[in-house]
Amino acid sequence: MIDKQLKEAEKLGFKKCIIPENNKKLLKENFKLDIIGVKNIKDAMKGVRTTMRENKQDVIANMIKIVAPGTEIRAGLDNILKAKTGGLIVIGDSKEVLDIVDRADLK
Repeated sequence: MIDKQLKEAEKLGFKKCIIPENNKKLLKENFKLDIIGVKNIKDAMKGVRTTMRENKQDVIANMIKIVAPGTEIRAGLDNILKAKTGGLIVIGDSKEVLDIVDRADLK
């Protein structure tokens, strides 16, 4: 049963999963997930805190990369600041965002 749930977590884009140590020993398949086996709730909470710290650092590092000098986003920000007009910046690649961008390109 746990194999099926881990497969689903992988499909949904999860990178790590915390499961009981006994279940980890019974896994029949290999997963791309980082699977952390824990013996008790205390160990599980340690795993959650570690993962949260790692994710926070990744998010901050990625945000800095996005607005670093030499990037298109940075050039756009610099242009908005120089023009002193203000602006709305939308960052994303969802269908809704891409539809707005595509319509703007047609004008």
